[in-house]
Amino acid sequence: MIDPHERLRRFGISAWALVGGFLVIGILGWLLAQVRILWGPVLAATAIIYILNPLVTGLRNRGVHRVFGTIVAYLLGVTVVMLVFAVVVPLVAEQANALGSELPIIYDDSIARIADTAARIGIPDLSLMSYDELVAQMATPDAAFQAGLQVFLGQAFTLALSVVEVVALVFLTPVIAFYMLVDLPRVLEHTRELIPEGMRDEAEALGTSLGTALGGFVRGQMMVALLVATISSFGLWALGMNLWLILGIVAGLFNLIPFIGPWFSGTLAVVVALVLEDFRLAIFVALLFLGVQQLDNHVISPLVLRATVKLHPSLIILALLLGSSLGGILGLILAVPITAFLRVIVSHYWRTRILGESWEQASEAFTVEYEPPSPESLAGRLRRIGRMELTRPAMHHTDSDE
Repeated sequence: MIDPHERLRRFGISAWALVGGFLVIGILGWLLAQVRILWGPVLAATAIIYILNPLVTGLRNRGVHRVFGTIVAYLLGVTVVMLVFAVVVPLVAEQANALGSELPIIYDDSIARIADTAARIGIPDLSLMSYDELVAQMATPDAAFQAGLQVFLGQAFTLALSVVEVVALVFLTPVIAFYMLVDLPRVLEHTRELIPEGMRDEAEALGTSLGTALGGFVRGQMMVALLVATISSFGLWALGMNLWLILGIVAGLFNLIPFIGPWFSGTLAVVVALVLEDFRLAIFVALLFLGVQQLDNHVISPLVLRATVKLHPSLIILALLLGSSLGGILGLILAVPITAFLRVIVSHYWRTRILGESWEQASEAFTVEYEPPSPESLAGRLRRIGRMELTRPAMHHTDSDE
């Protein structure tokens, strides 16, 4: 039992250490903002490393040198990506062309429905431009449009910087990921040598927990997004939606954003069904996306996410709000993994420095290794889907829920 005075002293030291830590984080944040052009390549390279490193490590354990193992992993990854693009891109282009040819009809039909709805609720004189009038307005811009164009041209430097960022992302990402995959054990060993000897075991255990949880999360979320995109696309195709592949891909991408993403993609699909088809199909599309969401929350995510970091739903919502305000769409995507990372660090520090627990106990407290569910557990999940219960965040599921 720790003496209360000693605990209070530790609390004071830790509080000032946290203040200093937040100050350092603020300075680092400012420095990172100055080199934000490197964010995209580094983050994308990190995702590639998390995805390919298990394969490279497995080949290394079988006697294959890491350089050759990395080359093999790259070749397999490029082959898979090229096959997917060869199948998906022509279909997406075909659907996009069809949407472009039907856009005038869709626009005029939507305007007519909006005007009809406005008349029913007591706004009979709502004036909206038709598609031809809109095109004519864009062809002969007024003063306001010209002023906006001048502002846009005045931001040419920002636009050029965005182009440079895209080029850097495309060319630097695979190079950074390749060298990091090859030298990963050496980098980890050098990093370990920089840590004081008395703290190496604790730091190594903390790093392993972080790598296991976040690595499993990154790989799992991408697999979940792929499965959701596939199921949604085939479901929309079976219902007869014209833009089934585009909407399915959107569903998979937005599934990376907890809470908000699935609802956004589902709402978008329902609106498209209302505009392009009819109310009956929109109802079936809504039921499809509700079923996919239930399947994801109760079956797909628990089976795919091998390791998770426990996060409260309110914390996830706050992280999403903060991420969207700071980084837009990218901030929304990175909000949850960054929050999980910080939760692991803060939890470890609090338990070991304030509560006096060992680092082994602290590691067990914040990371949950997921094990495949038993048949009874899986049956329970399927029964919950049938009852259409309220969904929960995918990062918060464990077998203990059963």
